[in-house]
Amino acid sequence: WVRQATTKKMALRVFVVALAVTAVASLAERKIKQGEYGHGYVDHDPTGLKAGLCDTMSGSAADVATRVGDAFVREEAGFINRNGGFTYGAAVVADGLHEAASVVDAVTGRAWITALDALLETYKGKPNGTTTVPCTFVLPTVPKQRYRACGFDLLNGPIMPFTNWEFSAVGDALGLFPIAYLASHQRTGNKDDLAIAQNTILNYIEKYPHRLADGSFSRLFGCCGPAIGEKHAPYLWSDDQFMGLTLMVRGASTFANGATRQRLLDLAVRVQLAYSAYFTDKADGLGFHGAFFNGSLRHSCCKWSRANGWGMMSRVEVLQALTHNASRSGITLSQAHPNASTLLADFRAHVDAMVKHQDPATGRWHQLINETDTFLETSTTAMTVFALAEGLNNGWLVGETYETAAVRGWQGLISQVAANGTVSGVCEGTGILHTKAEYAARGTSWESSSPGGVGAVLRAARAIHDLNSSLPV
Repeated sequence: WVRQATTKKMALRVFVVALAVTAVASLAERKIKQGEYGHGYVDHDPTGLKAGLCDTMSGSAADVATRVGDAFVREEAGFINRNGGFTYGAAVVADGLHEAASVVDAVTGRAWITALDALLETYKGKPNGTTTVPCTFVLPTVPKQRYRACGFDLLNGPIMPFTNWEFSAVGDALGLFPIAYLASHQRTGNKDDLAIAQNTILNYIEKYPHRLADGSFSRLFGCCGPAIGEKHAPYLWSDDQFMGLTLMVRGASTFANGATRQRLLDLAVRVQLAYSAYFTDKADGLGFHGAFFNGSLRHSCCKWSRANGWGMMSRVEVLQALTHNASRSGITLSQAHPNASTLLADFRAHVDAMVKHQDPATGRWHQLINETDTFLETSTTAMTVFALAEGLNNGWLVGETYETAAVRGWQGLISQVAANGTVSGVCEGTGILHTKAEYAARGTSWESSSPGGVGAVLRAARAIHDLNSSLPV
C-alpha cells in the first residue's frame, strides 16, 4: 500500500503513522514492574512467549525502540557491561538508549536512563578488586558482572597504557564509550562526566600513538601486508573511523578554548577524508574492511557491510559537528570548514553506492555488500537507515531516491526485530578476514551481537522518528 501513495513523502508519513496505531494501543497494556536495577522498568515480554518477528504493523519507531531498548536493559550483562563494560559495542548500545529515550514513552525512557546512570556511576567508583576492577583488567569475552572502573581511572589515574593490547585500538576498549558520559553531562550538567569525556579526548585520543603521517588512527596488526616492527603501524581498520572520531567531534564544542575546538574539528575532517581515500574502491564507491599503507596502498579481500556502516556513521558524526558549528556561528555548512563541501560530497557518494546495493527484495544489505550470495546483515541495515534518515533530516540528502531507500531499509530492519526485542541477523564482532567464505561463515546469534553494533537499531529508530516528524502531510 505504500507504493500506492501519491508521493514518496506521503508514503513514509502514512507508513509510520499507521504503524504507530499499534504502538499507541499497546501503551495501555504496558505494566511497570520493579526490576533488578531497583527502579520502575518496562518489560513488554519478560518470558519471551510472544517472541516472533514483528510484522510491519507493529513497526513504528517508538514501538521498535521500546522493544529493543527494553531487551538491552533487561540483558545488561551481555549488552552494556559485556567484558566488564566500556567497550565499543556497549558504547553504541548506550548511545542508542540515550537517543531513543526521546521517542519512547516517558516511563520507559526514564527507566533506561536510570539504568545507564547507575552503570556510569559504578564505572566511576574506586576499584575494590572484587566487583570493580581497574580499567586495565582484561576480562574474558563473555558477559561479566564485574565492572571495569575506567571512569575512575580517567578521573584520577594516569593515561591508559598504550602498550597494553586492550588499548592498541583507538576505540575498542576505551576511546568510544565516554560518549555515554558526554550525553549524561549534556543532560545533567555533571562536571565529572564532562571531565571523563574531555580527558579521554585530550589524553588518549589525541595522544594515541599509532597513526599515519596524516593523523589517521592505525594499528600494529591487520591485513594486506607483513609485520614491519612495532615502531610502525601501517594497518588501517575501517571500524576506527567511528571508534576514533565520534567522541572527538561530539566533545569539541565542550571546550572553552576556541583553538582547541578548531584543532579537534580540523583533525577529524582531515582524518575522515583520509580514511575515505584509503578504503574506498573508486570502481563502485564501497569501502574495504581493511587497508595497509606504507608508501603504497593495499586492500583486504572484501567489502564487509558493517565496515561500510561504521564509515557512514562516522561521516554523519563529522558532518553533524560542522553543522552544529555553522548553526552556532550563523553561517552555512560550506562556510563552516574549508573542506566541508568535500566531506559532504564524500558522504553523498558513499550513500549512493550503498543505495545501489540495497537488496531489492528485502530492503536490507548483505554481509559483503557486493556479494549477494552472502547473508543479509542487520546492523549494517540499521546503520544505513540511520545515515539515510539523518542525511534527509539535515538536508544533506534530497530526493525520493533516498526517502524510498530509507523506508525500504526500515521495513527490512523491523522484520528482524522480535516481539520480545531481540534482533536477528547481526554479525558477531569480526576482525579483518582473508576470504569471502570466512565472512560468510560468521555467527549472527543475539547473544553474540553486542560487539556487533546492534545498538544502531535504536539510532535508526530515533532518526526515522525524526524524519517522519519533519515530512509534510
